[in-house]
Amino acid sequence: MWDIAGKAVGLPVYQLLGGKVRDKVRIKLVVWARDIAGSRAMTEQHLALGVSCIKVKVGLDPVTDIARVRAVREVCPPEIPVTIDANCGWTIQQAKYCLREMADLNLLLAEQPIPPGDHVAMAELRRDTPAPIMADESVFTLQDAWQISVHRAADILSVYPGKHGGIQATGDIVAIARAAGLRCTIGSNLELGIGTAAMLHVAAAFPEVDTDTFPADTIGPFYHQADLITQPLNLGPPHAIVPDGPGLGVELDEQQLKRWRVD
Repeated sequence: MWDIAGKAVGLPVYQLLGGKVRDKVRIKLVVWARDIAGSRAMTEQHLALGVSCIKVKVGLDPVTDIARVRAVREVCPPEIPVTIDANCGWTIQQAKYCLREMADLNLLLAEQPIPPGDHVAMAELRRDTPAPIMADESVFTLQDAWQISVHRAADILSVYPGKHGGIQATGDIVAIARAAGLRCTIGSNLELGIGTAAMLHVAAAFPEVDTDTFPADTIGPFYHQADLITQPLNLGPPHAIVPDGPGLGVELDEQQLKRWRVD
């Protein structure tokens, strides 16, 4: 509907949201939960592409998680920040242990270290670790964002339209963050081209979505054989470019749709 509205009046969605505060969105690339050699190799591949931030998947077991992050940090130059994402995989005891063991690595942030639902535990963890805590799976709804902010359970909120139910709902959560003095960045469900374009417009329009400091996950099309749009987005790295055309600035590719449609 935002795309239709923008195309009807000839304006980009970011303009409908109040105007553009940035033209490009800094992104990070992900090192999956692999063995040490595989993690090093994937990090080197990402750095060769020009990325300026690396995210490492953790949350399997503390020993291998710590070793993987250390290996990635050793490969990355000092100016390349490293983040971790446990996808709810640690208990609070494991999270405390791991983050203390990695305190010397100067992590940019730790994403969703423990399962959602226990805001008191997340706030306890936030007080216990020097790494900023980002809420992802624990902030789906406006009520979730409110609870996170009331309990001071996170420093950063991961927001994206596919998770919250649209651009307007995402903007409402960003407003909670603004009121609470929290910052946001763009997460991902590895969306295709249309969803990724929506994420870029959100990042462009809201100052609180601080992708300069906390790079975004607008990387879904990298992981698919097709993106379902006629012209691929310029996703970098190190920066994705916000499309300037009317609406979302992309067009559905009907031929791709026919090819990949499952009958």
